[in-house]
Amino acid sequence: MLDGSAGEQSDINLTVYSDDVKAVMMYLLRNKVEFASGEWRTQLMGRLQTLPSFTLESETGVPVHIAVLPDNARHSGSRKPETHADIAAVKKLLLSDG
Repeated sequence: MLDGSAGEQSDINLTVYSDDVKAVMMYLLRNKVEFASGEWRTQLMGRLQTLPSFTLESETGVPVHIAVLPDNARHSGSRKPETHADIAAVKKLLLSDG
């Protein structure tokens, strides 16, 4: 649940919607971000799919997992608002006292 209960060492999971996985990888390379390529398996649009992912380490050593979903998955209806947040919701959560 997206309630601010994660601790300082909790993994960070990000979802990027893009039909161009190479563009995401090139962004990381251009910005000299060290990462490991991998795969992420998830139920998407009614079927189990294997999608590309990247894992990197934050400055504090926390793993950051980036799953790259196709752009049309953005509106698939499979996202649960109580467990997902856009950038505005994350900023609001970070600024709250809770």
